[in-house]
This record gives sequence, structure tokens and C-alpha cells, in this order.
Amino acid sequence: MKKFSFLGLIAMFSSHLFAGEYIAISSEITQVLNTDGNTSSFAIFFTGGSGSCAGKVIAFPVSAAGDFKDGKSDIHSRAYSTALTALTTSLKVDIYNYAGSDCKNAAFIRIKK
Repeated sequence: MKKFSFLGLIAMFSSHLFAGEYIAISSEITQVLNTDGNTSSFAIFFTGGSGSCAGKVIAFPVSAAGDFKDGKSDIHSRAYSTALTALTTSLKVDIYNYAGSDCKNAAFIRIKK
């Protein structure tokens, strides 16, 4: 019989615990807010699609962007612009959280037909 160490067991599951995921898939944005709770983030409401945040508000904090530095981020600005474009064109979006499955830490948004 093989023995498994506690650390080995943690290592086996750790990649899943810290992996990002698509939190909204093929959803349509219905509202874009310039802030979420008066913080350095914007938020969206959406309908349809799937994902762990289906039916919930998704926030994009500036700190979740990969190029966040000195309170600023070009990636975050482009995500806000992309969300506004999706709202005005009624195209579907996919939204990704690089840090996990939480609806308050999105960073990536893709528009698609």
C-alpha cells in the first residue's frame, strides 16, 4: 500500500484552488457601472450565458489587471471600453478571473458574436 504525504495531497489539488476560470460565458451585458461600491473598479450586470457568476454582478477592480502600477492600468481601461462596446452592440461576452472563481475580481473580457 502506498503512502501519500499531506503536502503531496495539497500539491495535487493546489493548481485547481489557485487557477483562474471563466466566470461568465456567452452572456449579454445589460448595465455598466463606472464603480463598484465607490472603489477603483467598474461593474457589469448581464443576462444569459453560463459560468460561476451567472445572475450576479461582476466587478473589475483595477488591482486585478496584470499591468496594475501606481493605481493605474491600461488593461483595466481597455476592459471598461470593451464592456461599453459590448453593451452598445448587444454582442455576447466571456469574462475571466485570473485568480479564481470570485465575481469581484474579473480582469479579462472578450466580445464575440
